[in-house]
Amino acid sequence: MKYTIALVYERKSEYLTRGFSKDECAELEDNETIDALTSTLHSLGHTVVQVGHIKNLVACLAKGSHEAWDLVFSTSEGIHGLAREAQVPALLEAYEIPFVGPDAASTMLCHDKSKAKLSLEHFAIPTAPWCLVSSDRDSRASSMPDRVASAKDSSRHAHALRIYPLFAKPVAEGSSKGIYPCSKVECQSELEQTVSLLCAQYPDQDILVESYLAGREFTVGILGTASRARVIGAFEIRIHGPWEKAEAAQRTKEVEFLTSDLKDTWEGVDGVDEQIVESAAERFPTNRAKKDNGFAQDGNDFDHWSIDCS
Repeated sequence: MKYTIALVYERKSEYLTRGFSKDECAELEDNETIDALTSTLHSLGHTVVQVGHIKNLVACLAKGSHEAWDLVFSTSEGIHGLAREAQVPALLEAYEIPFVGPDAASTMLCHDKSKAKLSLEHFAIPTAPWCLVSSDRDSRASSMPDRVASAKDSSRHAHALRIYPLFAKPVAEGSSKGIYPCSKVECQSELEQTVSLLCAQYPDQDILVESYLAGREFTVGILGTASRARVIGAFEIRIHGPWEKAEAAQRTKEVEFLTSDLKDTWEGVDGVDEQIVESAAERFPTNRAKKDNGFAQDGNDFDHWSIDCS
């Protein structure tokens, strides 16, 4: 089937022009990505409406333009607030508009790494030992050494957190925002210095401290939910200096991470995108999906657990 798909995103160049810093715009979409998404959906036979950021979405909702949409494809990261990634899904749920991706509750849970890790521990899913150092929002708060020591000592992982190296980062960022060379710490004094830096850089966020995990890093794409979920592929994230770029590019080409079943059934990115669109349409067979427990669903019992604590 072919659909009218509204594309919601934040264009990086627009926010840079408005005076936002490169760090604030790190997760936003560049022109090439927006054009690629649009052209790919067009190539699959769909009609694409480029909406843009959340305020444009609000204007469309107010005018009733959304009545012509079959579903929304959102890459929105949001700009303001700790629940910023959940703002677009929450609006779409309120208007019962079908959309691709997890619901607002799951998005908010996953964006806050401390809440995500609490959920993982509740379901006995392994996650690195951790604690949370409160940001200095109160001028009467204790000193940084006291806050760091108190956070570690009061954690259920206190014993593990005595072992270095540890790693510190903002509790609600992505795309490596707030990750610096000093994020990996080898002693208590380094930890205090790094947490102080992060509190100054991200004054509205607490700081997550966890055991350092050495080894390779992979991002795994999952399509579907619960019993219908399946891995569609994976790629490795590698960090290289400028002198290693050519060699790294060559090594990356030599590694195959696509799952074997997909190599036989899917051909390239277009196939993946078609499956994503069809999956969303199956969840929301009409433009007015049934509401179940406050969330737009199609009557099936779906829980979205796409948890990223990176």
